[in-house]
Amino acid sequence: ARHYIEWSEFEHQMLRGADQYNSYGLLVISVVPDFEMNCPRFQVEDAIGAYPVWDSRGRTTVLARVYYRDWYALLADYPDNAYLRGLRDSYPMAVGPNNKVEVVRYADKDITIDYLPHMGDHVLESVPNRLGKCTYVCVQRPGLDEEIRGAYDDVVWVQLARHRLQSLLMEGIDKSIRAPMVVTP
Repeated sequence: ARHYIEWSEFEHQMLRGADQYNSYGLLVISVVPDFEMNCPRFQVEDAIGAYPVWDSRGRTTVLARVYYRDWYALLADYPDNAYLRGLRDSYPMAVGPNNKVEVVRYADKDITIDYLPHMGDHVLESVPNRLGKCTYVCVQRPGLDEEIRGAYDDVVWVQLARHRLQSLLMEGIDKSIRAPMVVTP
């Protein structure tokens, strides 16, 4: 087991993983096969856009990941998918600004699927999972309830309130400087 952790360079990845765990309240690790070394490799992934489902023992059973991908990079990754080229014309509103399109990866014990939810749920790739277990391990930061909450969630509202107060202060200063002057005769 130690060899798998060292081969994955896990200690270097955990710097980012610890930040994700603290900031967003979730640590997402994927287990991928390394065919050169014939062993598993662990990769710490971004917690943003990850939606895990746990069983009663706390093991990850399903993970859905939502991310945005450049349309032209998607076409380059799937050159054999002729139907994909015509999807942009069929769903013009699905391709957002900067040619970004929403992609969902769904992984469970049976299958891993990448699909385009706003383009008629077009499947980009479907791979059967021969391991029989979900290839993702997600760890939730402990809290008072079942809600996934990190340090970012605690701080963002304070920062937004501070920004609002600063905006109101600047507006008040602007109104006091530009106020009409009344001079008595």
